[in-house]
Amino acid sequence: MTPSKTPSPDCTHFKYLYNMSTKLIANKQNWIFVTITAFVVFLLFILLLIVYGKNLNLSLPVYFFLLLVLALAATALLAGALRSKAEYDGKAYGGNLKLGGPVVVFVIIILLGYKFRPVEDNGPRVLTINVYSATNKIPVTQGKLLIKAGAFSQREDINSKGEAVFGGIGPSVSGKVLNIIAEVEGYTNPSVDSIFEVSPKGNTSISLLLEPLKDMILLRGNVVDKYNAPLINATVDIGHGLATVNTDSVGNFVIELSLKEGSEQDITVLQHGKVLYNSRRTLNSNSAISLPIQ
Repeated sequence: MTPSKTPSPDCTHFKYLYNMSTKLIANKQNWIFVTITAFVVFLLFILLLIVYGKNLNLSLPVYFFLLLVLALAATALLAGALRSKAEYDGKAYGGNLKLGGPVVVFVIIILLGYKFRPVEDNGPRVLTINVYSATNKIPVTQGKLLIKAGAFSQREDINSKGEAVFGGIGPSVSGKVLNIIAEVEGYTNPSVDSIFEVSPKGNTSISLLLEPLKDMILLRGNVVDKYNAPLINATVDIGHGLATVNTDSVGNFVIELSLKEGSEQDITVLQHGKVLYNSRRTLNSNSAISLPIQ
């Protein structure tokens, strides 16, 4: 019977060390792969922050806080893979500062972020208001617009393109709510829709819809008898039932009519069912009419 061979202690120890070293190398390779991947991801976030930081409307403190956090994260991940460090040689300030790879990357990121940092634009703004008719969306090309924001006010003409251009709006007004008042003949001034927010960055262009005025006459008049005494509580009929109104204690009357200025209508005065006056008159808001009873 042949005796079995027992491995020597040296051989067993060698295999154990070999297996352990192989696992350590594999773990280290995995760690390097993970850290490099994470570093690239953080670096992409940093590049996006630098490139698109202006479009994100970030304030400078927020921008640099995010940049610093991302730069530290990327540098820490890179340092874990490269085992880099910074060292200083010398006893005085004249010594040599030697920076390793991750530290250099951190400094480069901060310098690039500072160079391409968002710049706060505090210059004057230009506000362009495009004015349209609410009924047919055709540009309104006459009149003026007045804008107000607290103590600030500015009035501009509406040009042939239907635009009112307001220049020189300073930082004190930018970002605030402006009330827009239309001074356009034949149109009403909107109330709610005329309040707009001016962008705190860049110029602003907005649209304003104006409602055309409805035809209306504010008719005033008085009725007197043949002795020039006021006719009290008489009924004034316009347009054969289009509108009616009673005279007051001094014979006066006021009534709104959905008619164009200068329209002609038959006016009849009645009292106790009796027609006292009947005539065709031209109506307008600028002057009162007298209806004498003969």
